[in-house]
Amino acid sequence: MLRCYSKCDPRVRPMVLFIKSWAKRRKINSSYSGTLSSYGYVLMVLHYLVNVANPPVLPNLQHEAEANGLPPTTIDGYEVCFFDQEDMIESRASQGAITQNKESLGNLLVGFFRYYAVNSGGFFWTRDVLSLRSRGGIVSKLEKGWTGAKTEVGDNKEVRHRYLFAIEDPFETT
Repeated sequence: MLRCYSKCDPRVRPMVLFIKSWAKRRKINSSYSGTLSSYGYVLMVLHYLVNVANPPVLPNLQHEAEANGLPPTTIDGYEVCFFDQEDMIESRASQGAITQNKESLGNLLVGFFRYYAVNSGGFFWTRDVLSLRSRGGIVSKLEKGWTGAKTEVGDNKEVRHRYLFAIEDPFETT
């Protein structure tokens, strides 16, 4: 997924690496310790570049699959198709056909931090779920049923889902 998005625009990879490094230096990148995983930060960056940056830096490659004639893939009622035609992505990117966004990497980073850190109409972690799969990139915790802590027990282990800062994996359906 990240490889395909990185081929869309040269700012994607350095932005993801910067955010991951920033989180690592602050020791807030370990789901084992109760913080977001590295993958969670990747999804946050992609959400910002697809749904928030104006104009968007990236297309939503899950929605591009259908737009490019790939048959829809649905599992348990969720569309999980993904446009992974790297040659076509690279060709469109080299022609400048993917984005009209010309912001510097620095401005995109400032926008990223403002979006997640300042409640000025951006992301509200108490109410929202980041969802690359969904049009607009946000669904409500209520809609997902992620409103309270839940404990799953199985195979002699207990997993507690707390849904504080909620990010939906674009390829998981549960």
